[in-house]
Amino acid sequence: MKLKSVLSVAAILAIALSSELLGNPGLSETTYKPPKRPAPQRTSLGGGRPLEVGCADSNQEIKQIVPLIPNYLNIPESVEENSKTYYDLTISEYPTLWVYLPKSDAQMGELVLRIFTEDEQGRKIDKSILRRQFPLPNQAGVVSLDLADAGIEPLAPNTFYWYSISILCDPLDQSENGKTEKAFLERVTPSTAFGQQIFNALPTALPRLYPQGDDNGGFWYDTISSLIDLRQLQPNNSDLETQWQDLLESVGLLELAEQPLLDCCEFEQQDTPQP
Repeated sequence: MKLKSVLSVAAILAIALSSELLGNPGLSETTYKPPKRPAPQRTSLGGGRPLEVGCADSNQEIKQIVPLIPNYLNIPESVEENSKTYYDLTISEYPTLWVYLPKSDAQMGELVLRIFTEDEQGRKIDKSILRRQFPLPNQAGVVSLDLADAGIEPLAPNTFYWYSISILCDPLDQSENGKTEKAFLERVTPSTAFGQQIFNALPTALPRLYPQGDDNGGFWYDTISSLIDLRQLQPNNSDLETQWQDLLESVGLLELAEQPLLDCCEFEQQDTPQP
């Protein structure tokens, strides 16, 4: 299984030997605090609930692409009701994006990443950072898209980005392609006290420190990556399994708790043509 963050040998030994943390029932008590900063202003009205992927296997319950971000499974059915902006924080220069992909007949998926900023006249614009395809797994499950492998500059702090993920059922007929809503993210610099706390923490403590965060709010992308890293190291650890279920339930993603974590996906070497 591919690990998306590098843990030192000492840290791995600490995980195995730290019975105080691994045996502590409080480890599974995770509450995510949403960002305290205002969300980015939407440039257009959001759509209704994302359509099922046209080429998805019909013998599965979830046929949509679901980014693992809070409350994404609770998107309203109608266009008029869906004015929500999906927005969360990270302290990482290169966060990993986690997404559930249904099984489908498609061969490729696509990630689009854009920066959301203002021009010289103060008008809201977005500019392309990345448009990259990746081979799809042959089963449904949760996969990782690691921006550290995408060949881009580190995310700039205090800057809004948004991304969407597609499954390319038919490159010539996009109506069949599944596509996510825009998900906004922002890299922020943590407080000195929180940064020191993270630096000194064992890996087992990170999934309950990141969601509490600091005065910015919780750091969602770091929360979920730190917990998945532990689950990949210890797939049979029942405490981590409980913590995983509790975290997903707390942000409206419990339906994904039993989906497997797949060793996927690597980006193609070249960007796909820009629109």
